[in-house]
Amino acid sequence: APTCPRCDTPLAHGRVAGRTTVWCPHCQPG
Repeated sequence: APTCPRCDTPLAHGRVAGRTTVWCPHCQPG
């Protein structure tokens, strides 16, 4: 799985407005 380049946490992913988005749950809570 891809990891955050800043903190090396595994990235989370989900669908928003019909698009797939990926974010870091550590750097971007919620």
